[in-house]
Amino acid sequence: MPHKHALPSKQAGTTPKSRIRRPGIGRRVARRLLIVGAVMLALIALAGAANAVFISSTASGTVEDLVVQRTHVPPAPKTPTPPAPVGAAPVGDAAYPIPVGALFVAPGGADSAAGTRHAPFRTLGHAVAVAHTGDTIVLRGGSYHESVAIQQKLTIQSYPHEAVWLDGSSRVSGWSATGKR
Repeated sequence: MPHKHALPSKQAGTTPKSRIRRPGIGRRVARRLLIVGAVMLALIALAGAANAVFISSTASGTVEDLVVQRTHVPPAPKTPTPPAPVGAAPVGDAAYPIPVGALFVAPGGADSAAGTRHAPFRTLGHAVAVAHTGDTIVLRGGSYHESVAIQQKLTIQSYPHEAVWLDGSSRVSGWSATGKR
């Protein structure tokens, strides 16, 4: 006896393919599923999930036309934080701002000058002697061979991007050779 849900056939024991019904859903239900899927995608995106689900459909909107694809979204690469510099900047790399009213010293200056950017002092010792507590002394690039004692709070800095060398060594003269060479 044939099954009560079987489709009738012209030949006994065969069912034509054109008469087989695929299980499916209507277009309205398929559209609702797509809307629910879009809402789920939005929630997943807001939650920052590593995986996302994509749902698509063809024009007929039946179940067999829905495709669910799971893809892996890699996390954003972490940018390494460079280590904080340790110690002083390399000689000649510093670029501190120069405050208004700073005193200037340059190897080619004169201690009888005003100590300004265009008329700098010649020695750091003279600039320290005329400076007031809290003043800034800016040294232009070059070597300063002198002995200086600082008795007050001062800022002494190089001119931006210029290398300054303080040489406190003592010059020795009057040497005489003794012994064999």
